[in-house]
Amino acid sequence: MFRVLVVQAHSDSLARALDGVDAQVSRASALPSFAAGFDLCVLHPHAVDDLGALEPFAVANIPVLLVDDGLSEARLAEFCTAGCTHLLQQPSDALLQAQVKCIARQRAARPPESRAGSRVFETPMMGMLLSGPEGQVYDANETLLNLIGYSREELNRGELNWRALTPPEWLGASEDALGAVSAEGTAAPFEKEYLRKDGSRVPVLLASTQESRGRNLVVALDIRNQVQTRQRLALLSEASALLISSLDYRETLEGLANILVPALADWCAIDILGQGGEVQRLTVTHRDPEKRELARRLRGERSIDIRSDTVVARVLRTGQAEWVREVPDEMLQAVARGPDHLELMRSLGLKSYAVVPLSTGKQVLGCLSLVHAESNRVFVAEDMGYLRELATRAALSLERAALYEAAERGKEQALLVAHIGEVLTRHDTLEAALGDCASAIARDLGMAQVRVWAADNQRRVLRLRASVGRHRERDEEHRLVPFGLGSAGQTAVANEATIRTLGEAPDASWSDHEGIRAFASFPLHIHGSLIGVLAVYSERHLESDTLA
Repeated sequence: MFRVLVVQAHSDSLARALDGVDAQVSRASALPSFAAGFDLCVLHPHAVDDLGALEPFAVANIPVLLVDDGLSEARLAEFCTAGCTHLLQQPSDALLQAQVKCIARQRAARPPESRAGSRVFETPMMGMLLSGPEGQVYDANETLLNLIGYSREELNRGELNWRALTPPEWLGASEDALGAVSAEGTAAPFEKEYLRKDGSRVPVLLASTQESRGRNLVVALDIRNQVQTRQRLALLSEASALLISSLDYRETLEGLANILVPALADWCAIDILGQGGEVQRLTVTHRDPEKRELARRLRGERSIDIRSDTVVARVLRTGQAEWVREVPDEMLQAVARGPDHLELMRSLGLKSYAVVPLSTGKQVLGCLSLVHAESNRVFVAEDMGYLRELATRAALSLERAALYEAAERGKEQALLVAHIGEVLTRHDTLEAALGDCASAIARDLGMAQVRVWAADNQRRVLRLRASVGRHRERDEEHRLVPFGLGSAGQTAVANEATIRTLGEAPDASWSDHEGIRAFASFPLHIHGSLIGVLAVYSERHLESDTLA
C-alpha cells in the first residue's frame, strides 16, 4: 500500500493519511503515528510555520512534496495511484530553511546548561553540525559524519573543519553564506560539495542559522540522487543532439561512446549487428589510450559468434539487457580463452558491467556495453531504465542512418548498372569490357580490389580476365581457379553469392592482403547459365545488398 501523509495547519484535521490502493482519505484528529511508515509527505505552504509542532515529521526519513492549496484530494489520489514517480523526492529549499529555523527555535528553548552539552539532533533525514567562526566543527550528528566518512572520535579530537572539508571552488559560496548568517542571522539554502575522508566528493544542499556565542547551526541534505539526475538529463540531452547531428552512424556512435566515458562508465564499447548476422565491433573507448589498446588486444581479430553464449551474443539474440553489480574472478575464469587471456582481462580491473541492446522496439541493431573499473563505481538496477532510454535513442539514430545508407546504395547501384551497360557496348574485346566494369565497381563502391573470372567451356576452371585495385601483386596465383577450390571456386559450384568477414570464413586466403576486412563473390549469369565469378575485396564490412 502506498501511504501519503498530507499535512495542513489550518484545517479540522492536522494531518490526513491517504492510501493509494483505493484512493480513499482517512482523517485523524492528531498527527498519525510514524510507526507504520509513510512513502511521501505532502506539505502545504501555510503549514511551514507550524513545523515546531510537528517534531515527528522532522525526524521522519520520508520524501516531502511542497504543494499549493489548489491541489484537490482527487488529484492527490491520482498521484498515489500513479506511484508518484514525477514528484519531488527531497524537501524543497523553502522547507529546508523552515526546518533549520524550527530546529534553532527548539534548541533555543532549552536551558543553556542542557543545550551546551547536548549534541545536535539525531535524524537520518539530514546531517547537522555546529561550527565556529574559524571553521572548526564542534558537534555533528551521525548522519553528517556518515555523509563525509569521518568518525565521532575524529570529531572529538577536533580534526574536522568545514573549510578543510570544502573543495577550493566552493569556498567562495560558503564564505558568502557565512557572511549572510553574520549579518542577517540566517542564509538561504545553496548547493556545494563536501570532501569525504576517502577523497571522493558528496553534493549537499546547505542551510544555516546563527546560534548563541557565534556558533552556526548548519543543516546538510544529501542530494546525490538529484545531482545525478540533473547530470544524466544533461548527458541525455547532449547525446540526443549528437545522434541527430549526422547520418554517419559510425561517427555519431563513436562520439556517443566518447561522451559516455567517463561520465557514465570507465569503458564503453558498441557492437553492430549486420544484415547477415555478423557482429561488428564499432568502437571501444577509455580515457587512457594505452588501455584502449589493451582492450583491442583482448578482443583481437576474433568476431563474436551470434550463436555463442557470450553476454553480447545473448543480448543481441534476446533483446534483453544484462548487468552484473560486481564481476567475480570466477566469471573471468569461465570466459577466458587461456592463462594469458585471463591475465589480460584481470589487468583491465573490470568491476561491474551493463550490456544494453540497441533496440528500436521492432529489431535489435546492436548493443551498448558499459564497464566500471578503476572508478570503483557499480551498476545497480535503478541505472537500467536510464541506460535503456539512452540505447533506444542510439538505436533510432542507427536505424535512420541505415535507411539513408540503403537509399544511397540504391542510387549508387542504379548508376553502376547504367555505367556497366554503357561499358559493355563500348568495347570490342571481353578483357577490355570486363576491365572497365571492374574499374567502375572499384570506384563507385569503394572497393580495395575487384577480380573477374570467366568459366571455361567445360566449367571446370575459372580464368582471371580482369583485376583492378591496390593488390594486384598476387594476381598470378589466382590466374586459374579450379571449380570448388578457394572462395571463388566455391561460389562457382554453389552458384550463389557469398559474403565473408575476416575471422569468420573457413577459407581466409583472400584476407592476406593488408587491410582487407571482408570479401564478397558473386556468380555471373547469361540466360541462367554461369559464365564467371566476380569478387570484391573491402577494407570495411560489407552488407548483403552490396551488389544486389
